[in-house]
Amino acid sequence: MKRKGFTLVELLAVIAILAILVIIALPNIMEMFNTAKENSFKTEVKEIFKTAQQTWMQDSMYNTGNQVYSRCEDGCDNGLDLSGRTDLDYCIKLDKSGKVTEYYATDGTFTYSYSDGDLKVEEINSVEKVTSSDSKLTCDGFVLPLPTGDPNQGAYFNPYKNNRNGEHYGTLKAAFDNVENNQTIKVLKTVTTGQDSSNPKVSSEKTGIKFDLNGFSVAIVGGSTNLGELEVINSSNTNATLNYGIENSGTLKINGTKSASKITIVKKRNYGGLINNANGTLTIVGNVEIKDDYGNGPTLTNRGTATITDTIVTAGTNGDGSSNSAIKNTGVMNINGENTQISSLASSSNAIDNSGTLNISAGTINGKKYGLNNTSNTATISGGNISGDTYGIYLENSSSVTITGGTITGTTNGIRIYTGTVTLGTNDSNANTTSPLVQATKSTGTGIVIGSGNTLNFYDGIVKGAAGKSISTTGTINIPDYHQILKETVDGVESAIIVRNAN
Repeated sequence: MKRKGFTLVELLAVIAILAILVIIALPNIMEMFNTAKENSFKTEVKEIFKTAQQTWMQDSMYNTGNQVYSRCEDGCDNGLDLSGRTDLDYCIKLDKSGKVTEYYATDGTFTYSYSDGDLKVEEINSVEKVTSSDSKLTCDGFVLPLPTGDPNQGAYFNPYKNNRNGEHYGTLKAAFDNVENNQTIKVLKTVTTGQDSSNPKVSSEKTGIKFDLNGFSVAIVGGSTNLGELEVINSSNTNATLNYGIENSGTLKINGTKSASKITIVKKRNYGGLINNANGTLTIVGNVEIKDDYGNGPTLTNRGTATITDTIVTAGTNGDGSSNSAIKNTGVMNINGENTQISSLASSSNAIDNSGTLNISAGTINGKKYGLNNTSNTATISGGNISGDTYGIYLENSSSVTITGGTITGTTNGIRIYTGTVTLGTNDSNANTTSPLVQATKSTGTGIVIGSGNTLNFYDGIVKGAAGKSISTTGTINIPDYHQILKETVDGVESAIIVRNAN
């Protein structure tokens, strides 16, 4: 009788033989698969390299500097046209002669790196396996984490990162549009002019937002706007720079005390100012420098409430003849800190133009024309050094200045009262004969000039000018009861002080 089919023993034997064959063949199959994937990665790396060279040839016609190309999301403008090719994270940097100085690429399984200065396509053969999701690639000054399955892995080349949720953005506008309360936007790479031309805004309902420059330079054409609550910091040990300025109608703090190194806000084009505190609250403190290279600002305009401490504010470092000031105040401004420096370097410019309420307690203030031009309203000075190449302080429009401490120096006049009132010291029975100090340094200069119909309340301090010119007046001088003005000339310098009458 004929047998139909196989016995169980026969089936088990066949299965066992097949299993043995699979076990023997599987490593070879996997090796073939990995080799194919590795070769595919090498091919893609070579194609990216060729595309970068071709793109560089086009770009070098209008840009003779270094070129960096990288994979990024929408809004980033330095990606290569790699339509139809495998998605890789890459960054390739070519110098002005077209040589590759840095090249890094990864697909999450393999990685390729090169940084020797010149590269040929046939040299792209050696690749490595990615061994850890914590591995890092560095290119053009910023860090690229290797992908870990995140579908947005290309975003690692975008310059802005939200530290709280890990999202990356191609523009600061996108970062500020999507930030939530008490989150930090951190800069991951240098952003050059034209890369981030949109006007980023922190909306009015946002609070506790931090913008960490992280040691990089960020150039935003047209500047940015804060309507909410924004703090600018620098967590890096490298100096950070923000090119162009900020308009504030919310609460803005530029905080150098929380910065590991300097924050510089600078403008290098011949238009506009840098910081405009429209009607908000502005605080600038610590290791911060704000400078308008062309001096056609003012560098800092305040129409709200502002406090400046241990900060450098400069207008016109190129000395182009502009008459704009380092600071223009029409609101309420407080200037503190021994390390504060406010200066205007362009001809005919003033360090501070004030038509609001100004309080100065410390710092060095120097104007190419006037240290302080008080055009209206009030200024109170309790310390610091204020100087001008013409006048230390100039008053007009019936303004008033009260000085209880510090030094006021002008080349021609220490103080010129065109229209207004100056009060030196406090009207009491104890006249201080050393502070405040008002002086003119020119050999023919006058310490204080009082125009007709104007007033000097001389209660404390010392006023110095050329012989016979400590004080020149066609107006009114008020002094404490039972006191008189004593003038003394030594080595061509006349000093005027307040002393009590002998009787």
